[in-house]
Amino acid sequence: MKKFAKAMVVGGITLGTVLGFNVTEHNGVSNEAHAQTQTSQGYHYNYHGYTKSGGDFVLNHNFYHALKAGNVTFNGIKVNSQYQNGISTKTMYDQTFNQVKGHKAGMVDFNIAPKKVSLKQVKQVYGDNYKYQQPMSKKQTDKTEGLYGYTVGKGHITFHVTNGYVDHVSVSY
Repeated sequence: MKKFAKAMVVGGITLGTVLGFNVTEHNGVSNEAHAQTQTSQGYHYNYHGYTKSGGDFVLNHNFYHALKAGNVTFNGIKVNSQYQNGISTKTMYDQTFNQVKGHKAGMVDFNIAPKKVSLKQVKQVYGDNYKYQQPMSKKQTDKTEGLYGYTVGKGHITFHVTNGYVDHVSVSY
């Protein structure tokens, strides 16, 4: 049975490469799988499943470029400010969507696995052009905790950092 499962994973990755998209390893415990594509119209990133057992996809080159282009979708809901609709909220898997109308939302919030994404990695991908807000819960003497907000093309992403690691992310447009 394990050989069959490995053959299916290898076959899926091979097929994905041939068709022009990537699918990461599917872990039955985390129920996490995502795909990113690049077409002539630009980058698109579709995420399906839970984020709390992973989340390092926020460092992915294709995720960054899809965010920049305004083409990020989580569990069938595209994050796009054009369709803001009051204060409606919807939770799917472990993501919370705000200002939801149909299959579009103004914002999505999700957790990241502990110590999966470091502030140093975030700065390597997103750079040093961020807006910083220190945590309000305690006095901050260094910047290993707080909010790091980036504007990336059409999108905005905020990393909530504790002890040098991201624990929560917000994406909006």
